[in-house]
Amino acid sequence: MTRIAIIGAGRIGAVHARAVHAHPQAELTLVCDPLEANAKALGEAHGAAWCLDASDVFTSDDVDGALRALTPGGKESAVGADWLEGQKLISARVSRDGARVAVISERAGIVQIDVAGIIRDASNAPQGLSIRTPVGASIIAAKELVWVDEVTLAVLGASSEVSPTTVHLVPVGAHSFPLTAVDGAVSVAAGRGERTLYVRTKSDDLWSSSSTGTNWSLVASDVEVFSFPG
Repeated sequence: MTRIAIIGAGRIGAVHARAVHAHPQAELTLVCDPLEANAKALGEAHGAAWCLDASDVFTSDDVDGALRALTPGGKESAVGADWLEGQKLISARVSRDGARVAVISERAGIVQIDVAGIIRDASNAPQGLSIRTPVGASIIAAKELVWVDEVTLAVLGASSEVSPTTVHLVPVGAHSFPLTAVDGAVSVAAGRGERTLYVRTKSDDLWSSSSTGTNWSLVASDVEVFSFPG
């Protein structure tokens, strides 16, 4: 039985919850949403715990690591990857072209960050992942990642070079490097390119990175969720 967490308890989150509930080998154990009323309502409706901070999902012992593909109609299928066996899935993001996936996973306290190709069938449905390409070797703790462009990831975490949690730019096939730390950073998002990097903090402030990555500017407060399309 795979224990599943859902982040986002709105209309689409409810569809995902029903799909998990209907699956004989899945159990919904945790629901996360920054709006307490939404998280509580969906969690209690399915007998699951609920929380407000997505970082709690990544550290929960009640959630198993597994990759699933879910169609807009709610059909779910497993995406196989031998190298993910026994790993706890922390974060995963598909590239904008749909060809690759970047994954943060952990086992016995050791974090690994990998990029792999997505294997699809004739109907373009994901079926599995190719051999992994390890990236970000200097990062020793990571909680979230996003694609910055076709060959670069932004990973929120700590490294052997910088102990505070900060954003690291991780080019595929090259050395990663940290940006200036933002106190209390809990999530990261990126548009297209290094000039569109944003970090949200525990106090719900939204910060934007400069073009050089040497400083951050406060752009909004009371931000609960932020994202870019794609």
